[in-house]
Amino acid sequence: MTKPSFKTKFEENPIPPSSNLNLGTRPKRLTALELKCMKALWFKRAKTIREIQGILRPTNPLAYTTILTIMDRLAQKGFVGRHKQGRAHVYHPNYSFETSRQQAVRDLIECYFNGSTNQLISVISKGSTENQTSSKPYSTKKSPTSPPLNECLL
Repeated sequence: MTKPSFKTKFEENPIPPSSNLNLGTRPKRLTALELKCMKALWFKRAKTIREIQGILRPTNPLAYTTILTIMDRLAQKGFVGRHKQGRAHVYHPNYSFETSRQQAVRDLIECYFNGSTNQLISVISKGSTENQTSSKPYSTKKSPTSPPLNECLL
């Protein structure tokens, strides 16, 4: 029996809306640091703690043990799998970025909008018209401390 390919695993194991990864509870949400580690796996193809640490170092200089703890928690939550290769663990995402993003949006709709997509759309459309009609009390220039757009979005 051959191990399923990376892409096939995503297609076979999407996170359903009522998925039970942890003893009858909903799948855990990703914290900001967990999301950054997952992005290193998804987009930079990092596999080890050292590789993740190197990718995060410019914006988040974290200790090796901190990233190790984060990755251990991601494994406990079911977001990543790992196997031992030599002295290091090699990590891989159990879900695609798109699947995880869809789950995060479903959680947002469920938690803040009582499951109503229409309520979310209403808030978004009100926000966009308010932004167009109101005068801006702040500068529209990007501040040096604001994160890049891809860090703000899932």
